[in-house]
Amino acid sequence: MNKYENNNLQKPEYLFHGSSKLLKILEQRQAHDLNNNPDNEDFAVFLTSSFIVATAYAFQDKIKELSEELNCQFEMGYDADNDKIFIKMDNVNIDDNIEGFIYVVPFNENYEHHGRSIQYKCHENIKPIDVIKVKLSDYKNYYAINNSTKSK
Repeated sequence: MNKYENNNLQKPEYLFHGSSKLLKILEQRQAHDLNNNPDNEDFAVFLTSSFIVATAYAFQDKIKELSEELNCQFEMGYDADNDKIFIKMDNVNIDDNIEGFIYVVPFNENYEHHGRSIQYKCHENIKPIDVIKVKLSDYKNYYAINNSTKSK
C-alpha cells in the first residue's frame, strides 16, 4: 500500500481511479464539470497520480447520497505551486463505514495529461492491475470536511 500512497505525483509509476463500485474493467464514461472546465469534461476514464485524491472519488457518490438534502460541495485537486493536494467537502453527512475501491493502473505516457495537473485521461477501457478496498474512516483525516454531521 505504501508504494501507492507514496507514488510520485509528477513522475508517477501508477495511476489511480476511485469508485464506489466494484468493477473488473474501467470503462469510459462521459464526465461533466459543474464549473464547465473543459479539462474535466470528456468521454474517458479519468485517473489521478494521487492515491489520496482517488480515495475521495471512491467515497464521493455515497457521501452525496447521504447529503442529498444539503447543498454539498466537493473540491479536489492539486496546488502545483505548493506541491500539495487538497480535498474539501462542505455541507456533507458522513458515515465512517463508507467503503469504496481504488483501481491501480500502470503509468502510460500516452494518456492525456495537461501541464502540472495530477489528472490523466484514457480514451479506452482499462483493466486494472490491482484493486484496493478502502474505508472512509481510514482516510478522512486527509480531507477538510466542513459543516458535516456523522450518520449511521
